[in-house]
Formats: sequence, structure tokens, C-alpha cells
Amino acid sequence: MMTGKQAWKDYTAECDMKFLTSANYPGGTRTHVDAKTGGHYAVWFYPPTKTIKLYSGTDFDISAGIVDIGRI
Repeated sequence: MMTGKQAWKDYTAECDMKFLTSANYPGGTRTHVDAKTGGHYAVWFYPPTKTIKLYSGTDFDISAGIVDIGRI
């Protein structure tokens, strides 16, 4: 799903996820995808370690240029 406007700078997003088993990880969601470059932020959940990671990416490819910018 894509929605919103490229000019938006501050907004919130909400998403419900359910992992059926801890083997179904990591999983998450991408948000604020730049329509021209594919730059984005992603939140990934790691249930076995009870970790949530925030990533910044530079491309439409989820793995390209990904940088871990925070975790809890």
C-alpha cells in the first residue's frame, strides 16, 4: 500500500503484526519510501531476542544500503 504525499515530513503509522512462531522472523514494515530513490525507514521485529530494530535504507531493494540506526 502506498499513500500520502512526498512533501509530508511528520506523520505516524500503525500496523498490526502476528508471528505464528518465533521461526517466522525477522518481520517488519517499511515506511516513508522516497518514490524517486527508494530511500526508506524500516522497523524489524526479532521475537526470539525480543529486539526491535530501526533501519534506514537507500534503495527500493530492502537489503541495499541498510543501516541499523537504533534498537530496543
